[in-house]
Amino acid sequence: MASRKTIRINFVATSPQLKDLVSELPDHAQFIKKHGYLLNLVTIGFKEDMMRVLFQFFDPKHHCFTFPDYQLVPTLEEFSRLIGIPILDQTPFSGLEKILRSEEVAAALHMTKSDIETNWMF
Repeated sequence: MASRKTIRINFVATSPQLKDLVSELPDHAQFIKKHGYLLNLVTIGFKEDMMRVLFQFFDPKHHCFTFPDYQLVPTLEEFSRLIGIPILDQTPFSGLEKILRSEEVAAALHMTKSDIETNWMF
């Protein structure tokens, strides 16, 4: 059985002075554009115990949380927020996309064409 790598995380409490400094920023949108959603960690905060438990299950190689029976990955909406590209009022799949050939699926998944065709469902 392969040993699991663990990540050690140290959390530092957000100081009241930092919260005051963030509230004085003139343009939150400009900061978010340049640095992402880091301000949310200061303004909203987080529960340290919950974060410690979640990090025990985080799989950095696959960018998801791996539990005994399933993997938990962000939704399209969460990915949208993380990378800063809005998807509101957009249909992610219209059904008009071209139908992929088994060779394309096999190449994308690093599998053989025969494995894909054996398990192909319409």
